[in-house]
Amino acid sequence: MNTKKGIYNIASGLATQLISMALGLIVPRLFLLSFGSGVNGMLVSISQIFQYFALLEAGVGLAALQALYGPVARDDTKSINQIMAATDKYYKRTGLMYFAAVLFFSALFPMFTDTPISFGEVTLVILLQGMGNVVSYLFQGKFRILLQAEGKNYILSNLATVINILTNVSKIALIMLGFNVIAIQVAFFLLSLSQMLYIMFYIRRHYPWINLKVEPDLKSVAQKDYVLLHQISGLVFSSTDAIILGQFCGFNVVSIWSVYTMLTAIVLGVMDTVCNGIRFHLGQKFNTDMKRFTVLQDTFETYYIALTFILYTALYLFIIPFVRLYTHGVEDISYVDPLLPPLMILNTLLTSGRLASNQVINFAGEFKNTKNSSLIETGINLVVSLVLVQFIGIYGVLLGTIFALLYRANYMISYANKKILKRSPKATYRRLFINFGIFLVSIICFTGIFYNLDSYLKIVLWGGLSLIVLSCVYLAVNSFFEPEAYGLAKRKLLSVFNLRKA
Repeated sequence: MNTKKGIYNIASGLATQLISMALGLIVPRLFLLSFGSGVNGMLVSISQIFQYFALLEAGVGLAALQALYGPVARDDTKSINQIMAATDKYYKRTGLMYFAAVLFFSALFPMFTDTPISFGEVTLVILLQGMGNVVSYLFQGKFRILLQAEGKNYILSNLATVINILTNVSKIALIMLGFNVIAIQVAFFLLSLSQMLYIMFYIRRHYPWINLKVEPDLKSVAQKDYVLLHQISGLVFSSTDAIILGQFCGFNVVSIWSVYTMLTAIVLGVMDTVCNGIRFHLGQKFNTDMKRFTVLQDTFETYYIALTFILYTALYLFIIPFVRLYTHGVEDISYVDPLLPPLMILNTLLTSGRLASNQVINFAGEFKNTKNSSLIETGINLVVSLVLVQFIGIYGVLLGTIFALLYRANYMISYANKKILKRSPKATYRRLFINFGIFLVSIICFTGIFYNLDSYLKIVLWGGLSLIVLSCVYLAVNSFFEPEAYGLAKRKLLSVFNLRKA
């Protein structure tokens, strides 16, 4: 049952990612052509700052998710209600704090930033973008956490697909009809409200036993503050770049960064979908059957790392010709830069490569004991980025992120294996080195072959063929070196089709 649920989660999540990718590639280009790089860069910067605001929710959200895995696996509705009551209390507090932060930000940002549109327009954009999250925190954020713990990510993914289609279609229509960014943000806000209403309806229909008025189990989310430190670390390497670039290099450079990041984010989205699809199963096993969890963890790590390298190898080979086509007609700044792909992709490889180990730390609730590493990572990123941006601009900011990730990735791999799983981290490093070796050989052999592709059709056709070849190579090599993982993965897949018991 859990295997099939995981497949449903991954399938619906990938469908969401494919639709998001198709629409998400169209909308930014329309923004670039209709409003210019300055407005596009400004909106990216505002979005990145809102990610920092999301930290108000991050601590209690992840702490509640980890706390729910055990009760959900045991079908302990009393404990679930107590944890949900505690989560609800903190989410309501978060909603009020977030509302105050949005008001503060909407007043200060246009005062201290050289924006390409008027003061009033910037203020309205910020207010409309922020209010959707305020409503979410007050009413439905806690229920999304429960659905994730239950392994029902497919519900959220299917809803996200519908909302994403409606949001992007409305953006495209409004831009084509000549409306400004305010009208676009109004459409986004109204669709955010409809998403909240559906989740509230689903919970009332399928979870009538939920009772948020019971005595809250505040201890279950007691580590929320330590979780917050980890979330800050995660957000720093994904958001600090845009903010520093906006201040030191200008919004046009932020726009360049955003185009490349848009592509790497698509791959990250696919990887997150795979991870989220089966995280509930791993989390429940961690709390009920540690021996079985260790086997599942090794299998997950083996093929998660392989899939990460497959997708990023393909992206590396085709990113420059795509960017050249995608930004054709944008005259205010050049977007083609051969030095950016290796830095961007090394950044994201390090991010994804440490995820399996980070997940083990989360399952174990080791937030307090690993907080110092989060602070060190943040410090490395900020200091190196702020120093190097003065000399080499965008490359310095990316190097700051890479240095921070190198430190934290090694720390997480070592801690998860030695402290929690009580074993050597050699197997994880072996998996990473094997895949990195294939990556290097692939880019040495094929870099430049696809550089001059001059149409999207050619990129899609050659990209699809490359994905097939790369998948065969990566999966064959990883299965050869990890026979136990291969055996379990094979049995799991066969069980989905009722061919063999997993």
